[in-house]
Amino acid sequence: MNFLIALATALMPLALWKLPGVALPLISIALLLSLPYLQSADKPLHLRQRLLSGFGLLLAGLLLAVPGASSQSHAGGILIGWIILPAVFACLLAAGTSRQKTLAAGGLLIGFCLTAVAAAGSLLGWYLLWPGQVAADLSQYLHPLRAIGPFTSPNTLAMFMLPLGLLLLGGHFKQPVRWFIGTATLLTVLASRSDGGLLAMALAPLSAWLLMRYPKKRLFTALGLLLLVGLAMTQADSRFPIWQGALQLLKQPRVALFGLSDGGFQAAYANLVQGDPQLGRYVVPYALHPHNLFLASWFNAGLFGVIGLTVLFWLALLAALKRPRSVWTLAALLAILIHGAVDTTFWQASLAPLSLLIMADAFWPWLKPEKHD
Repeated sequence: MNFLIALATALMPLALWKLPGVALPLISIALLLSLPYLQSADKPLHLRQRLLSGFGLLLAGLLLAVPGASSQSHAGGILIGWIILPAVFACLLAAGTSRQKTLAAGGLLIGFCLTAVAAAGSLLGWYLLWPGQVAADLSQYLHPLRAIGPFTSPNTLAMFMLPLGLLLLGGHFKQPVRWFIGTATLLTVLASRSDGGLLAMALAPLSAWLLMRYPKKRLFTALGLLLLVGLAMTQADSRFPIWQGALQLLKQPRVALFGLSDGGFQAAYANLVQGDPQLGRYVVPYALHPHNLFLASWFNAGLFGVIGLTVLFWLALLAALKRPRSVWTLAALLAILIHGAVDTTFWQASLAPLSLLIMADAFWPWLKPEKHD
């Protein structure tokens, strides 16, 4: 029954071709069925107190945000399907046998290939046949033509494929497969025409290499990276009204402490700018979320949640930096954070589980285990 492990990793990060009523139950069933087969561990996991504290704060923030959510069942589903089940699966996988880890890596590769094929198909117009989509929804991506894959936005395609491709480049795959992964990642991000994706693709691998190659100059590398990302943010004119509105909403004590849960930001932002017809017409339709990882975490999980997720990313970066062979995992983490400066790279059904798998590989290398493990 180990095929369930491969099935879970292949399905878990995917949006499952825009079938939300099927995606979460199917992924949850695959995960739940695979958990019993992950009990025979090669070694126990050592969970550090700081790691548990970060995850505990994230869960606390999400739980506190549920009562104020517009749909409590939806908020609860996010807590279970996006965070708890994938986190448990990732931890058990990291402690699993070599065979189980190999199967999981193969499952991720299958998910990567399916998404790459869908991205190529979307350039040929195949997306018009997918459920829930009409030509009017996609007209904005036709001129210029942008690949969207199985997602609703080219930016989501880039946010998914770049970290996953970087993670897989660090796996135990033969050289032709690695060339395919690298080429498919490059072409897919280019075809998405995502500014954030292109920025992350240019900076994340280079920054990871510099951080690993020159450990004594990590401070200068980090400051240079922050400067370049900051400069890029100043060019994101379309994001400024959304960021300004988000900061205005955070001045409300209840919002600052508990957030608005998933889906609550757009309604709150629309109410905030209802006196400005320009913003109401041109900005509100695109303000589904704050278009920033830090702000989105605050609105989805409140103050406790944003602190918890920040701690988890920080600990994952430190863990990856301690292992020279984790350069691709480090690059994947940096890609999430760099693109997260101008978009929401975690709080989506296809992105949160993937991020947790990448963090797990940083803490306990499972995709390409260390020789002494």
